[in-house]
Amino acid sequence: MAVSVLQLEAWLSEALAAKQKLMIGGGVRRVQGPSGEVEFTEANMDRLDAWITKLQGWIANGGMPTAAGLSSHRPIRFSF
Repeated sequence: MAVSVLQLEAWLSEALAAKQKLMIGGGVRRVQGPSGEVEFTEANMDRLDAWITKLQGWIANGGMPTAAGLSSHRPIRFSF
């Protein structure tokens, strides 16, 4: 299932809001993503920063890559 850029932007907005709340001492924040909900605290804010960077990259590239990280438009080659 493809994830739309609109969905990625919604996740990015949620992640940025969570980071802002953590920065001002908001405790635990929960953020949605393709695998479900993830909890972030000040102790693992680096993971939240990585998630924000990943979302920004996907949005800049026009969407999230397929599960294998490959474009679905590549040719298939067989070796025997």
